[in-house]
Amino acid sequence: MLNVFAWYLWCRDIFRPSRLLAPYRVRAAMVGNVVLCLALILIVLVTASSADVQCSGYYVCTYELLAALGLAGGLWLLPFFGISPRDDVVERRNKAAFWAVNGAFIGLAACFAGANIGNGPGPQAVLFCAVLGSISFFVVWFVADLAGGHWTDAIAIERDHGSGMRLGSLLSATGLAFGSALTGDWVSAEDTLRDFAVRSWPVIPVLCVALLAERPLRRSPRIRDGWFAAVVYVALGILCVHLERRSR
Repeated sequence: MLNVFAWYLWCRDIFRPSRLLAPYRVRAAMVGNVVLCLALILIVLVTASSADVQCSGYYVCTYELLAALGLAGGLWLLPFFGISPRDDVVERRNKAAFWAVNGAFIGLAACFAGANIGNGPGPQAVLFCAVLGSISFFVVWFVADLAGGHWTDAIAIERDHGSGMRLGSLLSATGLAFGSALTGDWVSAEDTLRDFAVRSWPVIPVLCVALLAERPLRRSPRIRDGWFAAVVYVALGILCVHLERRSR
């Protein structure tokens, strides 16, 4: 019930009728991204989770509902990081925030998907990994913004479209790296923490490139520069994750 109520409140705020709100296609795209992420998590559950989960419809539904609840909680946390799906995207028609919110959701979904890959003793192992990945995701976002990114002000105040695309792609790459680091069979909490710390190194080069490039990119008025940087962040993240997995 808590899961349904959380998503009901979010969808109600997104689709309430008003001429002052963002166009329906923008709000539909946000909901479509949510559905796509949940569908990808479901695919992971039925193809790459532990054998006992794959063989049980009950466990698949339970873990999918846990993921949905966790993602809803992540959406409600976004305003504390300066970007609100309802206030910025829906009410203020901020296109930059639209890209940042969708990128954050993809990153969080990747963390939850990675937490479900591998064999484990039960829901407690999945929850431990999912919480670990989600907390790390938000910590990296907070630290990166303080370290010189300043994406939040550029998006929420200046409505810089390029900054929104770059932050969204950076958050997607971050979630992909953390999700990959969480994959594998469960041994113990200590081993999980150690492996996660070692396997999360792909976040570092992506974050360094983003911080170094952000200041000159923000001075550029060309939107295509934002698109190019966003593609580079995601591509670099995928490459680093691939190299990390091959080195295991």
